Amino acid sequence: MTATRSDWQGEAAIAPGIGVFRGLSGNNKAHRHWAHQLSVGLNGPVHFDSPDGQNSFDAVLIPAGSQHCQLESHTLSLYIDPTSHLVSYLHIDVQGDSPWTALSAQTIDRLLQAFPDNCPVTQGLERLLNGSSAGELAPSSRMEKVLKNLKSALEDDRDVTRTDLAGIACLSPTRFSHWFREETGMPLRSYKKWLRLIHALEMAVVTRNLSEAAQMAGFADQSHFTRAVSQAFGIKPRDLLGLFSAEP
Repeated sequence: MTATRSDWQGEAAIAPGIGVFRGLSGNNKAHRHWAHQLSVGLNGPVHFDSPDGQNSFDAVLIPAGSQHCQLESHTLSLYIDPTSHLVSYLHIDVQGDSPWTALSAQTIDRLLQAFPDNCPVTQGLERLLNGSSAGELAPSSRMEKVLKNLKSALEDDRDVTRTDLAGIACLSPTRFSHWFREETGMPLRSYKKWLRLIHALEMAVVTRNLSEAAQMAGFADQSHFTRAVSQAFGIKPRDLLGLFSAEP
């Protein structure tokens, strides 16, 4: 199996609810992120290491929360928030217990059509979002209100408790916890941390200042932010930031 490179080579872009990378993956340690990862090999299989051993796939879905380490591979990889309408549009099925699921031919076709070789990923991301908007499935009014309050609290740098959100959803706190995990695939606490992390990355792409972005997103300091990025993506935020464009 090919060893991981010391650096990543390629391009990336980010927009609300989705990130995309196209290129040659480099050094990263075992990690788990609260996004569904879709990876398509561009000139051969995509290689991964996991607690179950090493695996190779032509095109694969890694559900949110699954631990893995991506080895050197030329790949198109998308990272999709579990609450995004793209989960439905791309026919992402995360009902099973397996950490690896082969992508359907329809999903692969939609990805490759959105991101042709001669197209920058920023344009491809815009094409994918525009193409999916026509058939966009809005979240339930209950989930829509919960997500709106979570994101509003993040932007205002304030905390919103499980009890607060349970009241918005007209559920008891205990029932809310079960319902939220059923809907998103993760506990509320993990999703709040994931939102804060993505908000910091979005700010870093705009400001190109990691310390300022960490502070704006509510991290204690840049070291705290660096640890969170490493745990979620397996690489340092500066290495990740070097791949991103400011505009989707």
